[in-house]
Amino acid sequence: MAEPTTNTGVDTSDAAITTQRRLRVGALTVAVLAVLGWWAWPTITGADDTAPVVVVITPAFDGVNDRFEGELRTRGRAAQVVVAREGWCQVVEAGRDLDASLRVVVADPEPGCDPWESSGESGSWWWIAPSGVGDEVVVPSHVSVLDLGWTLGDAGTLRRGCEWWDDCEPDGQITLRSEPGVLTPAGLERVARVVAVLR
Repeated sequence: MAEPTTNTGVDTSDAAITTQRRLRVGALTVAVLAVLGWWAWPTITGADDTAPVVVVITPAFDGVNDRFEGELRTRGRAAQVVVAREGWCQVVEAGRDLDASLRVVVADPEPGCDPWESSGESGSWWWIAPSGVGDEVVVPSHVSVLDLGWTLGDAGTLRRGCEWWDDCEPDGQITLRSEPGVLTPAGLERVARVVAVLR
């Protein structure tokens, strides 16, 4: 005598299971292709045929290279991030001989040297000092300084209101610095987004 069956409304036949598996594989394939397409977009559009944006950072910002590269790639631009291992005094020397469509220094100044004067560099640069440039620094005319006080506040600002991309805290604020002068990943994200739109 045949065993009773329960009608659950779900098709559990081999054909239905096979179809579900194919749909899952298809969806995964589409997702992978979308990611690969996003990453390859600068090459597809020809943006990689031009020189990259060179971003020179100091060891204080090391480890966040992917943030700068990711934000630039999202906008169809190639990026090369260079770490000036000897710090502020070496930022210009570290990036001046590289082929670049744009050169950007992301570093806070340190006393005791002028990296542009010491290197003899006179080409065009952008400079972002997340904690501020300060009154004691003499900025050469070929260097454009970008003040991020509008999005990061001053060096002592720890928290600010959220932007649309931020993972907001319950009170609608975001922590940009763990302590004065030390940016959190959320703070670095704001710096990277600004770098990505420079021309």
